[in-house]
Amino acid sequence: MGRLRKFRTVLLLAVIAVFLIVVAAVGARPAPAAGPGFCMIDGSKVDTTLTQPQCDALMSFYGTTGGDQHWTYKTGWDYHDSDPCSVTNPWLGVTCQGGYVTELVVPGNGLDGWLPAQLEDLPALVNLDVHNNNLGGRLPAQFGGYTQLEYLDVSHNNMTGDITEAMNGTIDTLQTLHLSDGPGGNACFSVTSPTLAEQISEHDPNWDECASSCMIGGTDVPTVASQAECDALVGLYNATDGPNWTSFAGWNTPTDPCTWWGVTCSATGVTELNLLSSNLTGSVPAVIGGLTNMTS
Repeated sequence: MGRLRKFRTVLLLAVIAVFLIVVAAVGARPAPAAGPGFCMIDGSKVDTTLTQPQCDALMSFYGTTGGDQHWTYKTGWDYHDSDPCSVTNPWLGVTCQGGYVTELVVPGNGLDGWLPAQLEDLPALVNLDVHNNNLGGRLPAQFGGYTQLEYLDVSHNNMTGDITEAMNGTIDTLQTLHLSDGPGGNACFSVTSPTLAEQISEHDPNWDECASSCMIGGTDVPTVASQAECDALVGLYNATDGPNWTSFAGWNTPTDPCTWWGVTCSATGVTELNLLSSNLTGSVPAVIGGLTNMTS
């Protein structure tokens, strides 16, 4: 009788342990989305299990990456009148589970633009793959809020900038990370945390290598901007009383000039400079002629 009681006790403890493991596993994913059963997409009512913010995030992604103008294939995205999660006719690259978008996979599809911050409204995203396109700009800081992301590939694009906020937190769940194009590639990323840099390097050893750099204050800074462009920006700062500008975040520091306040870059270098109402005084220096890729 004693052995039978002991066996029952052990069996009960084993059942409880299995139950707790299952509960923990289920708790790791968001609860099923409590959407109204439809989304409004470009004025059309579309039956779907997704919430409105998720539908809006997908449309924002389509818009900022030049969907109508540049995507090679756009099944489902172009008419906006079908369920993105449809089993029979899902939107290109979209996978859903339990009322959430879990995968967004559109590599090599002509995407041209930038990743929108609104992607944070896809909280259950596990796989984001947009490699081999023509995306520029920064990796949105909001990516740091992802708690489920396991696979991220933004390599072979033209993205630049500090990714400290985007990677903090996210790096803990990632299993696969591709940021760089390999040595000499176009992606020029940086972080301010040595610990985070080491964590990223464990996934992608070449993440911080890019095709060009320039010297700023005696420091070799990875950037798509040429030396002439860096000199032009530093020269402008010094000639127009930069320390007293209304806004001058990043300026004249050994950081990527493409992240400086008011500066916009593409794969070719500095393309825009917006210092409106910044309280510049003095004369525009001749060295400003080094900004040869400016469009506005």
